[in-house]
Amino acid sequence: AHHYDVAGDTEQAVGWYLRSAEVAQSQYSNEEVISTLDHAIARLDEIPKDREQITWSYELLADSLVIAGRFREADAAYRTALDQSPEDDRLWRAGLYRKLVLIYPQQGRMKESDAVFNLALDSLGPEPDNIEGFKWWRTWLDVQICRFENLYYQARFDEMSALAEEIKPILDQFGDLNHRKDYLNRLSLYVYRRDRFWLPLEAVEYMEEAWQIARTLGDPVKIASEGFDLGFALLFSGEYEKAALAFQQGLTKAESIDYLPVQNQCLVYLTILYRLSGDIELARGIQTRSLEMAERVGAPVYIGTAEANQSWLCYQDGQMGRAEASARKALKIWQATPAYPFQWLAHWPLMGLLLARDELQQAIISAKVMLDPAQQRLADDVTEALKKAIQG
Repeated sequence: AHHYDVAGDTEQAVGWYLRSAEVAQSQYSNEEVISTLDHAIARLDEIPKDREQITWSYELLADSLVIAGRFREADAAYRTALDQSPEDDRLWRAGLYRKLVLIYPQQGRMKESDAVFNLALDSLGPEPDNIEGFKWWRTWLDVQICRFENLYYQARFDEMSALAEEIKPILDQFGDLNHRKDYLNRLSLYVYRRDRFWLPLEAVEYMEEAWQIARTLGDPVKIASEGFDLGFALLFSGEYEKAALAFQQGLTKAESIDYLPVQNQCLVYLTILYRLSGDIELARGIQTRSLEMAERVGAPVYIGTAEANQSWLCYQDGQMGRAEASARKALKIWQATPAYPFQWLAHWPLMGLLLARDELQQAIISAKVMLDPAQQRLADDVTEALKKAIQG
């Protein structure tokens, strides 16, 4: 591609840049994909306009930017792909909207997601009366399975249940192995909300099967993601050793392909695991890296979680001023996602500080938040103690 570029044959250069990017993607060389596509896209205006080529280029660029944790740039690239996509290619456009909304949770943009899902469904339109019907239903599955995540982050439990029932017969008739994996993954989200993240053993079963499917498919991106998700299910089922292994496997795979968002997730929840295990030194050893990665990716929810873990560590070290500052920073960040279910991560150290200063009314506010039905269920004895404290 470079030789054609130097020779001034821009059309040939663009073609070879795009082929090189596709090869780099197949080898999971993500930074090479981004660099190569940047070269190609910079020259697209110099050749005859091909809307399909432009759309494909920006979609591939956006996919790679997501893996790199560059969500704002990915958002812009997906939107450019949508602007350039053929208006009569309904399935392509629906798929692009689906990919766009998938990056909203990481950015804390859940209020915008319903509108984008509606655009995806509007793009699909009615089922066609021809051979394309099979592809149409598979794209419908892609969109609806993705919608689970949106409902999960907003704690819309009843809608999750109804959606699971709606999807199941279509999945059985039209779904492939990847749809099955994603459906199992989303069912685990339903179980978490139903059981309030308290010993979700059913979710572990779903995620163990999803993990095995990911390994069968052999895609490192899927293996890394499902490794984290399996670790998450095991963590809140109390299987700390197994959870640590799954997180480490997910982290290692994510590091091998520079998949920053999953690295971020694994690091944050490994810190929580060590915290729940009472292992201060292991938590301390990973916390700095966890916070740095969360800030690098720029995912507000996980920045808040990393700050909450920092608050706990400072509290253990007797650094009460820093503990309070980190706890309050976490809670301020989570105001944009009030259904984030683990706000006890910040409220526990904060409540300890408030009680030590005899600020009982402020401590009661923390207790009430932790007892909210959208929050993770706490142990029965802890729940009863908090209720009694609130009642005075």
